[in-house]
Amino acid sequence: MITDVTLCYREKAKQYEQRQILQALKRLPIDSIEMSIPIWENISWGQLPHHRYALRITEYKDIKKYQGFSRYILSDDLKHMAGYKQSIIFNADGKKIQQRITGDAGLSVIQMQDVFKQWHKTEIISFEPLDLSGQATALAVSWLESGGQNIVTAFNGLGCHAPLEEVLLTMHLENIKKIEGNLDFTVLQKILPISANKPIVGKSIFAVESGIHVDGILKNPQLYEPYPPELVGGQRQIVLGNISGKNSIEAKLKELKINYAQIDNAAILKRVKEKSRMLCRAITDKEFFDLIGWKGNV
Repeated sequence: MITDVTLCYREKAKQYEQRQILQALKRLPIDSIEMSIPIWENISWGQLPHHRYALRITEYKDIKKYQGFSRYILSDDLKHMAGYKQSIIFNADGKKIQQRITGDAGLSVIQMQDVFKQWHKTEIISFEPLDLSGQATALAVSWLESGGQNIVTAFNGLGCHAPLEEVLLTMHLENIKKIEGNLDFTVLQKILPISANKPIVGKSIFAVESGIHVDGILKNPQLYEPYPPELVGGQRQIVLGNISGKNSIEAKLKELKINYAQIDNAAILKRVKEKSRMLCRAITDKEFFDLIGWKGNV
C-alpha cells in the first residue's frame, strides 16, 4: 500500500493548485492520499475525487471532528527510537490499526534487513523513510521486498521523502507491482519545481548528444534506456553539440520533419560543432535551423 503525502507540504500553495495536485495524485497508482488539516479545510468546499484519504491530526478528538477519512495519523511524541519517530494510525472508527515509523537511522539497506525482521515481529508497520542519507527510495523498496505492506512517499521527494515517481517505477521494474498503462506526472511537473536532471521526471533525462549514444539508441533503445520514456510521460531528445555525430544530424532532421536527402550531413555536423564550441553549450533547434538555412517554423 502506497500512501502519498505530497499535499502535506503544499499548505502555502493556492487553493486551485492544491486541488490540481489532488486530482493528479488520484490518477496515479497509489492507494491513499494523505493531507493535513489546513489543506483539508482549504479544499473541502467542493466534492473531492473518489479515493481513499488519510488525515494528519494533532489530537485524538480530531477523528470525530473531521469525519469521512479512511485513516487518521497521530504523532506519538512519547515514542521514539534511534533515528525514528513513531505515529499511530487509526481507522474511521477511531481504532488503532497500524504504527508508522518515520525517519532515517543512517543504516545501509543491508543493515536495515535485521531491523525489518524485528519490525515484522511486532504490529503492522507503515514505513516512512526519509532521505537524510540519500537512500529513501532504496529503503522503501527494500521494505516492500522484505514483506512490508505499507510505505509513505511524496512526489519529487518533498519533505525529504522517498520520491513517489522513483518508488512506482522501481516497483514496476522489479516486478513488485506492475504499472498498467503509463504514469502521468504532467500536472505535477507543471506545478512543482523540478530539476531538469531529476530522475524519472526531469525534462532532460532522455536528452542525448553523444554520437555513439544516439546511434545506439536508434538501433536499440534498451542499450541506454532501462525503460521507454513514454512510460513516465517523457520524450527522447536528440541534442546537437560538440560530441554529436552524423547519425545525430540525420536523427534531428527526421525529428524536425525536414527532408534530409539533399543535405550534406558531414558539412552540417562540422558547423554544428563549431557553433557549439563557440557557445560552450549544445545548440537549440532554432540555431540548428539557422545553420541549415531552414525558413520554416521553429
